[in-house]
Amino acid sequence: MTLRSTPVAWALVTVYIACALLFSGAMPVVVEKLRDLAEIVGSVRLTLLVLILFAALVLFTWRNLVQNLCIGLTGRPWVIKLGVLAALILVSVAFPALWVFFEVERVQSFVWEYAAWIFASLVALKASAGAWVAIRLHDQRTLSDRVLVVGAVAWLVAVVAVFGVLRWIVGSPMLPFYILGGIAILMVPLARLAAAPLALASSRHR
Repeated sequence: MTLRSTPVAWALVTVYIACALLFSGAMPVVVEKLRDLAEIVGSVRLTLLVLILFAALVLFTWRNLVQNLCIGLTGRPWVIKLGVLAALILVSVAFPALWVFFEVERVQSFVWEYAAWIFASLVALKASAGAWVAIRLHDQRTLSDRVLVVGAVAWLVAVVAVFGVLRWIVGSPMLPFYILGGIAILMVPLARLAAAPLALASSRHR
């Protein structure tokens, strides 16, 4: 259902955005900005960048649906309520944080100076969560060892592919390779996706 509902939802959003740009008269402005950007980075790079951003949004939507599915399958009311509360807090904090980042130069300087440590911390947190889920899947015999290995290899291939495309599109000294690597690792789902069969198994036992 998540695989079906995600493209349908984004198809409706795409049609709505296209109609809004067309009837509001903002379409020529958007086309002009895209042409200016294409002259700077190239039409091929711009096309791939737009496709990657769109795919990232679709993937983010699908990941959230899978996450909500995992939370619901746990069958524990406190986990469900805590998940909703965490999402509300994240949404409430994200927009003010972005505003502060773009408006305050000191914050921008701090983020750029410690970007490597920030990405390293996020990657370590994601890797730890993925390792914990993999250990639980192995200990509870929810998935076979072969499935776990194939899943890990597929995730690694996806990360390398995303990193290669980002490296080709954004080949700038301002963005070192480890920053792009961190972005690729954070973009590809891991722990939340792997937790789906674990949550399903837990729900069946209950």
